[in-house]
Amino acid sequence: GGLRREAGAGLTPIPHAREVNGNGGPAGGAGSVLCCATPTPTTQGSPSKCYRKSLRPTTEQLRSLNLKPGPNPVTFSVTSSLQGTQSITSTIYFWPPNAKIVVSDVDGTITKSDLLGQLMPIVGRDWSHLGVASLYTAIRKNGYRIVYMSARAIGQADLTRDYLFGLCQSEMDRLPDGPLILSPDRLLSSFRREVIDRKPHVFKIAALRDIRGLFSQEHNPFYAGFGNRESDYRAYTSVGVPEAKVFIIDTKGLIHHCNTTYARTYQTMRQIVHEMFPSVRGGEEDAHAAAAGDDRDKDQGQESPSADDQVNTTTTTERRGGR
Repeated sequence: GGLRREAGAGLTPIPHAREVNGNGGPAGGAGSVLCCATPTPTTQGSPSKCYRKSLRPTTEQLRSLNLKPGPNPVTFSVTSSLQGTQSITSTIYFWPPNAKIVVSDVDGTITKSDLLGQLMPIVGRDWSHLGVASLYTAIRKNGYRIVYMSARAIGQADLTRDYLFGLCQSEMDRLPDGPLILSPDRLLSSFRREVIDRKPHVFKIAALRDIRGLFSQEHNPFYAGFGNRESDYRAYTSVGVPEAKVFIIDTKGLIHHCNTTYARTYQTMRQIVHEMFPSVRGGEEDAHAAAAGDDRDKDQGQESPSADDQVNTTTTTERRGGR
């Protein structure tokens, strides 16, 4: 299955559907209009097609895209007589079935605080915790996948992404690439839930459960989680992140976990990153090779594991534009 990056909650699978774009041709990817497989008779007796939107393509559609391991850019286009051609660019992340994921909150975790973390980058001020880019880069180099999660509204996707992947704490220290999961709600609703009601875990739990559903029941993809609130702790542990691997950072930059008497910083964690996040690269490469072999066996008429075990993807909407 697939998961659109910003829309972590309320996703529904679409069985037996063919995807089309605004011109009636094949599209490929999440969030497009889908055509139902079963035709509906018209008054003239000829079959017609029913359409509905989906945030999740079928496994067969994903397989037909010939995805490569890692990020795969895709573009959706719609043409109308009024606005011409409008396009939106996305990335489909193709990860092995045994991928290990590290989840990171954004506001208060990468930034120093929730509210100012959203405002200060707009005026050109760096409001990030020192050492976070170096630590996350080292974690990624050891084979872990980084998923960024925020209760910000989907309308802030471009702003949030530009901040995350434009953050430069030194010449070598930038945040690694990865899906950004945002709230599908509007700006005021998301802001109220995050800053006023302080209940961002409601959205985060639903989004993380969707990601968990992309993997087999035998494999827990969540290895660790970084947050800045008790609600992050509840969200992470509720979907299977080990308690000892949930790290909560305070406004002073000190990181605590289940042993609250001992505190670290991003910089001190970087020094022991190989002990806390041992390399998993070899196992993931083997899993990708095995999945590719299973696909070849199936093409030759041999038995293979289910497609759900072979294709685990996350689709992320990146940038809007038009011409």
